[in-house]
Amino acid sequence: MSWTVARRVVSIDRGRPVRPARSDGLGLPALLLLGFMLGIVWADRNFGAPCEALVAVVSMGRGPIAWALVIASLVAGPQILRMRTGSHRRSMARGGIGFCVALVCLLLAFGAGAARLGKALEAAARDAKWAEAASTDSPAAHRIVEARVDARRTTAWGEELILIGVRGVDGRGPVPRALLLWIGDRGGSGVRSASWGRRGAGKGEFEEKGGTRAERLLWPGAIARLALRIRPIQSRRNPGTPDRERAWARRALGARARLVDPDWVLLLERPGRGFEDRLRAWIPAARDRWRSAIAERFSRSGLEGGLARALAVGDRSGLSSRARESFRELGLSHLIAVSGLHVGLVGGLTGWIVLRVLAVVRFSFAPGAMPFGVSLAAATGMGGFYAWLTGASISAQRAALLFVLFALARSCGRILTPGRALAACALGLLAVDPASLFDLGSELSFGACLALIVSGFWREEKASSGSVSQKPSSREAFSKWLGDAFSLSIAVSLATAPLLLASGLPLSPVSPMLNLLAVPWVGFVLLPSSLAAAIASSWLPTLPVGVLLFPAHLFEGGVVLLAQWQPRLTPIDGLPIWAAAGIAGSGLLAMRGGLRGFALVGWIVLAVVGAAPVGSDGEFAQRPRVVFFDVGQGDATLVEGEAGTMLIDTGGGPADGTGGTALIRGLRSLGVVRLDVLVVTHGDLDHRAGAARILKRLRVRELWLPSGGEDDERLAELAEIARRRLIAVRWLEAGASGMDRGDLAIDVLWPMPGQRPAASTRRSRNENSLVLRIGIAGVRILLSADIGGEVEARLIEDSEFLDADILKVGHHGSRHSTTPAFLEAVSPTHAVISAPCDPARGLPNEQVFDRLMEAGVSIWWTGRDGAVSLNLLGRGVGLDFAGWGERRRCRGAPFIS
Repeated sequence: MSWTVARRVVSIDRGRPVRPARSDGLGLPALLLLGFMLGIVWADRNFGAPCEALVAVVSMGRGPIAWALVIASLVAGPQILRMRTGSHRRSMARGGIGFCVALVCLLLAFGAGAARLGKALEAAARDAKWAEAASTDSPAAHRIVEARVDARRTTAWGEELILIGVRGVDGRGPVPRALLLWIGDRGGSGVRSASWGRRGAGKGEFEEKGGTRAERLLWPGAIARLALRIRPIQSRRNPGTPDRERAWARRALGARARLVDPDWVLLLERPGRGFEDRLRAWIPAARDRWRSAIAERFSRSGLEGGLARALAVGDRSGLSSRARESFRELGLSHLIAVSGLHVGLVGGLTGWIVLRVLAVVRFSFAPGAMPFGVSLAAATGMGGFYAWLTGASISAQRAALLFVLFALARSCGRILTPGRALAACALGLLAVDPASLFDLGSELSFGACLALIVSGFWREEKASSGSVSQKPSSREAFSKWLGDAFSLSIAVSLATAPLLLASGLPLSPVSPMLNLLAVPWVGFVLLPSSLAAAIASSWLPTLPVGVLLFPAHLFEGGVVLLAQWQPRLTPIDGLPIWAAAGIAGSGLLAMRGGLRGFALVGWIVLAVVGAAPVGSDGEFAQRPRVVFFDVGQGDATLVEGEAGTMLIDTGGGPADGTGGTALIRGLRSLGVVRLDVLVVTHGDLDHRAGAARILKRLRVRELWLPSGGEDDERLAELAEIARRRLIAVRWLEAGASGMDRGDLAIDVLWPMPGQRPAASTRRSRNENSLVLRIGIAGVRILLSADIGGEVEARLIEDSEFLDADILKVGHHGSRHSTTPAFLEAVSPTHAVISAPCDPARGLPNEQVFDRLMEAGVSIWWTGRDGAVSLNLLGRGVGLDFAGWGERRRCRGAPFIS
């Protein structure tokens, strides 16, 4: 899309002579990109041995020999590959030389890619080992370190910092050289927006108002002494979930840290002492200061301007969770995340305006030469500035690089072929950050561009054509534009569909049609008006600013309304991923041949039928089964029989209840796309955060909630979502009848009839939790939610159905739950604890481990074992458990059950 906008600027430059592009394929950039990508994948998969010598050559002594060969290949390779000769023998000889040069380039790029990522993985492995050695429960394990802040960004969980050059100053052994550090609010209650004050008297000094010392002082370039608790980076391990631990390792990070106290920060050197540090400190400060000022000015107009802020400065914090979910459901989420589309529109619009201004002023330059150069420089500069202002995502960087490459090629009198331009951009971005090869945003961005090439919308003859055909009528021109725009939307949707389906993300059947209307509206109305409001808000009165913000406000409300009324189609899930990719590729090739109807049919099939879950191997793939998901300090349990499926709780997530994405991926990986019952045991966030998304994304027949929780606004909101989707809602109490579903025998043990929580506090919600005993394939499972010792004592007195084979330990292993008397009454053979490996909040407690081992109970722990599966198919005498991933060594607990 960004190339298309740029090409419209090019077409005005008819007077400048341009050498035609050679038709020699994708050329050297694509060859180097292929080798570099293969090297990255090779290193990531730890294939190792066959390429160790090559990697060593590229890496030796900072690689002077290798880089000399690469530069020589870049200079001489294209010339050798393009050599022409009249002699057949000489042609064969030179063809052999060209092949050898191409092979050398491919191998060197392969070695460079493997060495680039391999070095990061080695550093992460070393730091993880040191962090594991330093991680104990003793207070003396807190390390005093000095470190430099390399990067800082705001996430949904707080401020995320990367520390480099870390060294211990307490004389107690080595520490990881790089650390991932979180500061600020990580409880999900919201993220504090930084508010920068004025520049201080010191050179390069910035001060932030409010917050802790860590929040005020730790900015890129700062060197500080800190007291840290250091741990290895350990991600949650579930079927179908990306390996976050590996993702951080690709960025050379294998250890994380938490501050002992956010005010225990001694600043040794402020950011901004050198030019590079000063620049790195100024960039986030300027961006954040501008965003905060714009948010404040927009709010004075009477409109929050959430969408306008997202478009103008890339700040999506003003968008409600409901609005973000609505954009995602309609396939319009790319409009609120600044991407290459936005950068291309801003740069193209800037170039067009500059050309028109120069044409009106009538400068006496050579025809088509200087005005075009000025407009091209303006378009490139504005596109780059906008990409920087909005945070420079991969897609935005790609679009900015395309502008730069285009400008360089035009200044040399050449036109780049689309394939070479895209390959050069990808190669440059991967050279800087090889981990971006595995990033979904990068894959979607380059996949969309590749779709334009394959489908024929972006190709050499169109890009280099300078002829002017006979001007069609307005009606014909509009019809052609409408058809091309819709076909382009179909092409991009087809290309990105397999990636989205493989990631467990939804497809909207109406997405191409909506994008046909939304993209021009956003590009030519909302984006200019939002930028104008952002620029003029400092001097315009509030009323004109409100007028500029109104189109974005109206569009945002329309999207939310449309998302509520769109057809609720749940995919049939009948296509393997490879088949979905085949349909997408066939559709793109058909579109290149002019068969647009075939491509449209392909899209409808993908959107309606969907992709079949990938499926998990081994113990996790068999039914009937029980799966305890690894959701940190939260609960999520799948019980699936031959004729009934239940999900009990949905894990934790952000405070706005928009979690559940990873859980949905896990369910789809297990082949679960429909639920007979969704149970939310109580209103705590770590049990209900993903429930709203589960209700919207899966076919659910019933929602069960604890009786007495009707006054809990969190549970009432879930009940309302279910009713809007025609899902039956039941508020349950002990002794409820008619609870069996299929081959699942279900008993409700708690809360007791007529019991209502005294107050809406965490403890009262825990004590009012829904307690279930489920029988499946002859095995009884007791799910005790977050009840404590008092409720356990009541259950021992009042219930006759406590005995069970498996106990899901109450309240994540709290010492106030799972009392010896309760264990004796239940008499389980196995216990499952749902809690992280690192007991930051003291859960699970060591006393609970002691009680379980004294009772002879086998222990499974999601933080240690990953997701835990119980396979009940054709079981013998014992119970067949399995963990998802290798067993970790967790502190304060037995390693072997």
